[in-house]
Amino acid sequence: MGSEDVELRHGCHADLGSSDRQNLDSDDRRVRREDLSQCWYKWSMTDASSHPTPGTKSSPQTRSQLTGTVVSLIGWVVVILPIILMSVMIFASVLDPSAGMAAPARVGLMFLGAILLFCMIATPHLLGQAVIYRERAMWRAALITGIPTVVVILYFLFRWLSNLG
Repeated sequence: MGSEDVELRHGCHADLGSSDRQNLDSDDRRVRREDLSQCWYKWSMTDASSHPTPGTKSSPQTRSQLTGTVVSLIGWVVVILPIILMSVMIFASVLDPSAGMAAPARVGLMFLGAILLFCMIATPHLLGQAVIYRERAMWRAALITGIPTVVVILYFLFRWLSNLG
């Protein structure tokens, strides 16, 4: 007696051994756990009823990938110079030979600089994703990282303008 391939719900097949085949009836289907988990995975990935359809309230319309990419590239053009300036300014002030490396002000400057650099690096990507998917949480993330980025840009802008006059 060999094994038998039995079709379960949703078009999924399970391999039943000879002892399982004897206990098979319409209400109680005994199959191996591995087969059931594979069937569940296959069903969850292919069942259209488990995924919201476009245009429903749970899934807002998305914009094209090109729109998000263009917004992200514009963001990178805006932040690339402040990222470089901020990195050089922090590097120069932390490695200043007039004071020790472990001074509390320098350690604080290193952490503040790392946080601000992270915000400036994350903002263009998060802004592009927020434009594509139009989700409130993505706009919130772009805003949370965007505010420190704008502050750094304004700092360098005013510092540059003050040196002109």
